[in-house]
Amino acid sequence: MESLGKRNQRLHDSDDDRDGSNQHDESKSSKNDDSNEPRNFKRQRHDSSDENSEENSQDRNPIVEDEGDLYENEMMKLYQEAQNQLMQEDELFKNMSNAEIQRILNENEFEEVKLEKNSIKKMIAKLRQALNENLEKRIQNQNEPEGFLESEADLHASLKEVQVISAFPQYISEFIENEGIQLLIEILDHQNPDINTESMTLLVELTDEEILTSNPDFNKIVEILIQNEVWNFLVRVLQKLDDNESEERPQIFKCLSLIENILDQMPSEAANKLMHIDPLIDWFIVFLTEGDRKSENYLQIAELLFSIVSFSHNEYKSKFNITLQGLERLLRVVNRYRKDFKIESEEELEAIANIFDTISALLLVQENLDTFRKIEAFELLTSLSKKQKLLRRHIIKVFDFALGIAPALDNKKNCRYFVDHQGLSIIFAFFMLKQEIKEKKKKKNQNQDTIFVRVTADEIQQDETRILNIIISLILNTIPDEQESGKVIHERVLFKFIENDYEKLQRLFELHLKYFSLIEEFDLSQFQQKEEIDYLVEDYQFNILEQVDFIIGFLISSKSAIQLSDADPIDHKINEFIKLNGIKKESLKEVLRLSLARQSDLDEKHLIYQHTENLINQLQ
Repeated sequence: MESLGKRNQRLHDSDDDRDGSNQHDESKSSKNDDSNEPRNFKRQRHDSSDENSEENSQDRNPIVEDEGDLYENEMMKLYQEAQNQLMQEDELFKNMSNAEIQRILNENEFEEVKLEKNSIKKMIAKLRQALNENLEKRIQNQNEPEGFLESEADLHASLKEVQVISAFPQYISEFIENEGIQLLIEILDHQNPDINTESMTLLVELTDEEILTSNPDFNKIVEILIQNEVWNFLVRVLQKLDDNESEERPQIFKCLSLIENILDQMPSEAANKLMHIDPLIDWFIVFLTEGDRKSENYLQIAELLFSIVSFSHNEYKSKFNITLQGLERLLRVVNRYRKDFKIESEEELEAIANIFDTISALLLVQENLDTFRKIEAFELLTSLSKKQKLLRRHIIKVFDFALGIAPALDNKKNCRYFVDHQGLSIIFAFFMLKQEIKEKKKKKNQNQDTIFVRVTADEIQQDETRILNIIISLILNTIPDEQESGKVIHERVLFKFIENDYEKLQRLFELHLKYFSLIEEFDLSQFQQKEEIDYLVEDYQFNILEQVDFIIGFLISSKSAIQLSDADPIDHKINEFIKLNGIKKESLKEVLRLSLARQSDLDEKHLIYQHTENLINQLQ
């Protein structure tokens, strides 16, 4: 019986042979093939349906075989050899005891890989040579795949050797100096998906956040990827892949992971570069429109698109909409949930939330704000909010960006349009809604209404401040001009606080009491500097209190504008609420004073600044 050492070597060689046969035999497998044939490399497809017909087979030269058949025969031969080797190994193991088998396995358990600094250059040169030879063979044998299979196997083996670099971070600078990263980028364009996937895998490993933070040299990798516009290679890879094919879905995930790693390291620079790659951004939008919502890639694409848009400069946000009609196309995606789709999982809900966040980020540009109004997005989202309760807080956020007061943006047209198209009812319905904190998960079932949505105190406060910001903006942006233009629209906003027995006014005072109770222990007159007041905002939600008291102060000063014949004057009702709840008008003034001090960095012409100053004077 042969020695264990020789047997160990023979078993190792058998594994290598099996790997080689696996690589060649990949072509025998297809998406509908349930066989257990090993596979690594995919052969090129040949459409020979006509050649297989009986008529054509009669005309075929019996001496010169069809190249597709020749390739098929070669693959069958290689596969049969691999099967014979496996059978021989099976026979060998049948004659061995369990102890002998276990000892052999233990001896061959992943030997420690050793790598020296001076071998990096040789390793990269070997990979370069293997790539060049394979590309040359492919050109020479375009119609004869068997002519380049051996060189392809050599390329794959060389690429496997290079992957060891991720385990030796101390040598990464040598790898970079010898243009190893550029070579990996070049391999991404290889026609064999298994080859470019190996390169992609290594690039993902080398840009992992843990590696990047542990060794500064790795940061250069991200810079090289951006400088060499790796996105152009990635989009070509993605365009060849189909997420509906289970074998190709992980390859898509790796492409997305590489983009994510680069964005994490250099968000602004990467995002601006990516916004130039229209085919890639278009691929993202098409996937969100037509892709499988249950795919793990769906959520990742939604997250990536939000990151790219949010980190990009405003000029690229405009380009996103002008060149790709991105805003309208994303609205079509969410509109499907109005009639056609139900939200079936928390992951799907998270993906939709990212799409809404992307829409919000696009609304930081004036051109997109105007487009939002013109494509009737307000009507669409108002209707959607009535159909999908799970999406309401995301719709509130979009409305805040589309209507709320923001520096350097003019929302006046949007606000007037919103009021004129029955938007007040939905906003004040949100305002009256009292949310509850939800921490415990409910039992899962098929009904989408039972999908658990965790609601924290912070999220409730975010919703409240967004709704209040919208209401303030609607009040101020509908104030009639000197020609009394828009007077009716402005009055419609103010009348909302009178209707239904002043229920909205009552809600305002509930919020005042809730948030004033958090700071009533402080002597507010002692807070003078902006930094001191920001402390109240951060720890005691002062920003919500200042919004509430701004609205109350405005209603007091606008008593003549909101007088109804069958109702008490609004200032009388406010005084009644103030006395009933033990509120001092002086506290309202103090809150507004702090609010004005917090706005010290705003221009005096800013809408909020002007009116806050006026309200303080009128409350004297």
